[in-house]
Amino acid sequence: MAARALDVDLLARELGNWRTSSRSGPAYHGLADAIRLLLIDGRLPVGARLPSERVLADTLRVSRTTVTAAYAQLREDGYLTARRGARSLTALPAAPVA
Repeated sequence: MAARALDVDLLARELGNWRTSSRSGPAYHGLADAIRLLLIDGRLPVGARLPSERVLADTLRVSRTTVTAAYAQLREDGYLTARRGARSLTALPAAPVA
């Protein structure tokens, strides 16, 4: 079954004023935090394809580097999975083994 692609304009609306969520840190932290929150609270479905870095950067009017860094942070934290040549998919991190 193919992953559902998220509409970039809908994602931008859901992100709202993400720039204020991380005032003291880099912009990519605020963007990563905002996407993570949307995923945790169920406004982004698990397994959905995020827009490409370039398209999201253009829509949010930020540099592609900001989106690339945010996606990288989310992958590192387990909230995105990616394959070379394919868009990133939303995910929830595996629970730590006790």
